[in-house]
Amino acid sequence: MSSLGQLRRVAAGLALFGAAGTASALNLIVDGSFEALTVSPGSYSNYTSVGSPLESGSPWIMGGGTSLNGVSTTYTESPLVFTAQDGVKSLDLTGTGNTGGNSVYQTITTVPLQQYLLTFYVGAAFDIGPYDPPSTVALTVGGVSAGNFQSSPVTTNAITWTQASYLFTASTTSTMISFANATPSGNNLAGLDNVSVSPVPEAAEWAMMLSGLGVVAFVARRRARRNAA
Repeated sequence: MSSLGQLRRVAAGLALFGAAGTASALNLIVDGSFEALTVSPGSYSNYTSVGSPLESGSPWIMGGGTSLNGVSTTYTESPLVFTAQDGVKSLDLTGTGNTGGNSVYQTITTVPLQQYLLTFYVGAAFDIGPYDPPSTVALTVGGVSAGNFQSSPVTTNAITWTQASYLFTASTTSTMISFANATPSGNNLAGLDNVSVSPVPEAAEWAMMLSGLGVVAFVARRRARRNAA
């Protein structure tokens, strides 16, 4: 293989390494897609115990309100099917009948001054029933409001999942990530699914990777000159 070919191969490898390190970094959220919840296919489970895990062993705690629903991806209120964004389950923050400020949270281990990327999906529905979009989820990170995030359906009788993201810097060794229903009454769905928190690579890590690429390029050029001599 030529020196140029070797350089291209190494560069591609480094690029893939960087992309993989960013995209598939360790997710600090446990059960971010609510797959561990006990929800029968075609049905939903109702959670009402504030201050307790949704189920025994669940990392998700009910923070307030009166009701939260774990929903099967095959649950139907004909003709509306409550398809999950990821896997076969999702969480409905409006609970049973949208009773107000229901919330759920999880506390993760963080490193002070480290930056993290939080991503999640908000689900909304629109049909002839009690679903009047948009659906709104209020996010709180480390006890500080991070704003409201919405989803508006684009297809009748289907769930539209809209991705949201939030960048934050941890201030302590543990950070609470909380999601609350902020959807007005009259809309009985504020879906939550596929929650992820990953550390953002430090600038030094990217610099080291680019430095390594520069060294490879230098060696390749020297070999090319020797071969040409």
